[in-house]
Amino acid sequence: MKQQINHIQKESRSLFLAAIALSFSFLLTTSCDSDVFDVNADPFKGQTYTNILNSPISTYLSEEEDFSEYVSILNTCDMFNALNQSSNGISFTAFAPTNAAMKEFYKRREVSSFQELGNDYLRQFVLFHTVKDSILPEAFVLKDHVTNLSGDNISIEIDSVNAGQATLNDEGQVTQMGLSAYNGKIYVLSKAMTPLVETIYQRIAESGNSTIMTEAINESGWKKNLSTIQDTIYNESHQRIINKRYYTFLNVTDDVFKANGINSFADLKNKLKANDELGLTEDSLLRKYVAYHVMGDSYTTTDLGATNGSNMTRIWGTSATSQVLTITNDTLATTEEGRLVLNASGTSALFLKSSNILAKNGYVHQSKKSL
Repeated sequence: MKQQINHIQKESRSLFLAAIALSFSFLLTTSCDSDVFDVNADPFKGQTYTNILNSPISTYLSEEEDFSEYVSILNTCDMFNALNQSSNGISFTAFAPTNAAMKEFYKRREVSSFQELGNDYLRQFVLFHTVKDSILPEAFVLKDHVTNLSGDNISIEIDSVNAGQATLNDEGQVTQMGLSAYNGKIYVLSKAMTPLVETIYQRIAESGNSTIMTEAINESGWKKNLSTIQDTIYNESHQRIINKRYYTFLNVTDDVFKANGINSFADLKNKLKANDELGLTEDSLLRKYVAYHVMGDSYTTTDLGATNGSNMTRIWGTSATSQVLTITNDTLATTEEGRLVLNASGTSALFLKSSNILAKNGYVHQSKKSL
């Protein structure tokens, strides 16, 4: 029996050393960290291994009963071994949801199990909950965000009352920080995060409450831009370069349009024509209107409300040629919803509480009035 145990231990050690020796080299030719986590390049796909000295992340989680749902997801979407990788100095920080967190997530997604989500979604779920590099708790609590393997920023808000806890993306709840695995750290989540898979256009079109603006986006030619996450180009050395696109869209819902006497897309076009003083064509007016609701880069309402010293009003550029808007921080406002005023000196509008809708390529904000 003793010889058999020694033989098993030698085999485990040999297999682990082989994993280190044979793991692929990671060639980072783009700005997207998901290349680091390429399951198709994993030489041990479909296998498992155990380091008898200390377990890598997936194996560590598989040894803890409270992570059985997440481990099942890792196995189902072929990510188990990818999260066990440890070659060439690569390490990970895994935000691992407990079983209770996963069951709560299923309810939010209106499914009964992870199988209903599909393998592509599950893979994105794992990438969204994984960061390259091992982040120690003492470094983690000093960060305001980290970038995951989907290339998305995860905001971090440290709980000032409960030590060792934090909120991620205003959603994920960290209850334990920095559990040590062989190839990184594990942060335990009592509530999982929702991965970003929808673009700004999808957020608007699929919301069900913005049919007029969706038609305006379609007809104006902005659908492609607001549906684009990144552009891929090749430099003179034939290296692939990925440029991510980000926008901030100031959406107007159907209810807001109707409150302003606009009940259909045709009504919107008629209103634009009636207010035209330059003799522009209908198409030009529509493109100008939609472009005025598009800002380059990704801004939260907090970003938009940031002031320059004592100046409570800032001027922001839009995608409409030579068209800007102002955002005034009203320090006398009695509600948070009324604090930021768009175009205070003209046809003013306020942000709705349903703003700060995060998309894969930026933010969608909702205003109380058509700009």
